[in-house]
Amino acid sequence: MGTLKTERLVLRPMVDGDASSLAALAGEKEIAATTTNIPHPYTEQDARSWIATHASIEADGRGVHYGIEFVGHLVGVISLMVSPMHQRAELGYWIGKPYWNKGVASEAASAMLAHAFLDLGMHRVYAY
Repeated sequence: MGTLKTERLVLRPMVDGDASSLAALAGEKEIAATTTNIPHPYTEQDARSWIATHASIEADGRGVHYGIEFVGHLVGVISLMVSPMHQRAELGYWIGKPYWNKGVASEAASAMLAHAFLDLGMHRVYAY
């Protein structure tokens, strides 16, 4: 999995060293309330366990997960969960509360949609 760049963002694979930042951002009640897979509280161990699943998900062609960097800091996550047989994917994302209302999600989603259609050959991408 490579890195995607936009004017202000870097979308990159997450590493174990991101667990602390990920837990701090995802640990906000508002994040858990607006996502289906993030519990509250969300611990550093939860983050490490989740990051550890990424390699097999990508290797199996079931999806990609990127950390979103803005002004040099991890600020959220964006993912595609892929159905290769149907050439479609579900787009999911969350942005840490301190970075809301800055256009980060829109910019990251635009880059991820381009990646889905142009690089991964998806025919349809949906989000809930």
